[in-house]
Amino acid sequence: MTTSESSVSDRPLSTAELFYLLYFCLMLAAKGLGQSEGQPLYDLCLAAAALCFLAKLMLTRYTMFELLGTILLLGMTMFVYLRTGERGIVFYMAMALGLKGVSLKRVFRTGAWLLSVCFLLMMALTQSGLIGDLFYVHHKDALGFTVRWSFGYTHPNVLHITYLVLMALWLYVLPLTRKQLRAVSVFFMLGNLYVLLYSLSYTGFIVGTFYLFCNYYFTASRPDSGLRRLANALAGCLFPFCVLFSVAGPVILTGKLYELADKLVHHRFVLSNYFLTTEPVALFGHRLLTTPDATRSIDCSYTYLFVHLGVVFFAMFCLVYMAMILRCIRQNNGRTLAILLGFALAGVTEPFLFNTSFKNITFLLIGAYLFFLADRLSHRLPAFWRREIALGVFGKIGSKEIIFSRRETAPIRKHEDQTDTFPNRNDKSVSVSDQKEDSAAARSLSRLLLFSCGAAFLAAMLYLLAAPRPSAVLIPSVYCTDGYESDPQLYTQEEIDALDSSVIVLSWNGSSEEMALFTGSTPHLEFVRRTVSCGVWTWLAIFGAGHLLQRKRTRHS
Repeated sequence: MTTSESSVSDRPLSTAELFYLLYFCLMLAAKGLGQSEGQPLYDLCLAAAALCFLAKLMLTRYTMFELLGTILLLGMTMFVYLRTGERGIVFYMAMALGLKGVSLKRVFRTGAWLLSVCFLLMMALTQSGLIGDLFYVHHKDALGFTVRWSFGYTHPNVLHITYLVLMALWLYVLPLTRKQLRAVSVFFMLGNLYVLLYSLSYTGFIVGTFYLFCNYYFTASRPDSGLRRLANALAGCLFPFCVLFSVAGPVILTGKLYELADKLVHHRFVLSNYFLTTEPVALFGHRLLTTPDATRSIDCSYTYLFVHLGVVFFAMFCLVYMAMILRCIRQNNGRTLAILLGFALAGVTEPFLFNTSFKNITFLLIGAYLFFLADRLSHRLPAFWRREIALGVFGKIGSKEIIFSRRETAPIRKHEDQTDTFPNRNDKSVSVSDQKEDSAAARSLSRLLLFSCGAAFLAAMLYLLAAPRPSAVLIPSVYCTDGYESDPQLYTQEEIDALDSSVIVLSWNGSSEEMALFTGSTPHLEFVRRTVSCGVWTWLAIFGAGHLLQRKRTRHS
């Protein structure tokens, strides 16, 4: 049915594939720019994405077996949507079922570049003050009262999950030697620390660290070692543990063990217990009796799937996800396994796996796996089920090649599917390469890296020595969910203007809004963030410009 990833990546786009990429990019860009339901840009992207997905379905050639499966799954999805009102499952099933005839690696690469641009743009716009940022004041035991920033996303935890998705997209497509993988993993770990500095999402940081460790270990370690076999066994147990811990744990555990588990997941057990014991269990989901709000919501993806979307989808997802993990272990597919494990752990403390966040990229892997299974199963059935069908002229239009450059590409042969196989041990993208990197290019890149790091350190030190240190932060009381250091009070415009320049004023909206003053660690942490950000932006500017110049010289040489 399929070809290797390398040959797929060298081919031009087909019209059908282009419409899928447009669907994926529109949805990813809307969430990557911090948009949410009800905002005009989000609604516009959603409408355009829906049209692109419908066009993709009409332009794609399916076998009879694939068409039957696609119709059944889409029908079931729409039935669950009508019962629950949850659009997230529709987005994700479209992500999976639209993947027929699409290069999986091309989707990941496109998503990596797009989300990188969106993420850096949100960083720049919020840190420069060109757009407002969403923040909260929380009390952290070791730090006291601290401001948690979100870079324009809907919550600081969402910021960290977005960074997790960004890491997964890049590490899936980058062709790396073992030495390069170590360097890139360190780079992403530093980014993980930088995002933690702003989000203060400990769970997000732990999940990001866990993913980086899994990606490095399962791609760089020897698959036949005793330690690796132990790691494979633990990897096979992780997803079932996460599901049972999330769905059964809040109901079964009691006493000290319940309190310990609840503390580990930052009191999400209490919320899960409430919904698991008050909401009815339905085969195809139901509308929640309790409307989620700021004080009571389902922060666990598996509880959300079981309670809200129903037992059938819950069982189907768990079976497919577990089957993918076991196949990755058997086939030594480290990159895919790391994504599956990292997102499985993230689902314990975050609801993004099945809501409208459009950040659960494991549904791309699920789509590739479902079409892989469909091809294998269809060969055991009569020839009728392997017969390809298309909607008349739409099938010819969908297979038409779109060439953006004069580079020679392998043509798409008739009846040849462009969907990547679910990666196996023969796939070059599965593990890191032992290939020697170009020494001249490596030396040039190393010099640029050292120079940009030195410039970034110098810029941070200059800011540290020259910039005035803030003494206090004035924050609207509505953002102070964990209390105050001093009683909030009203401030007039004259009083705000008369404040010392060392006082940072966050989001003052008029004399009718109570403001709380924070001293101590709150302004000091803000100064540390600004100092580090000065270095980060200096590094990004110098390294980015230098790397673009190097690539330009390489192309001309």
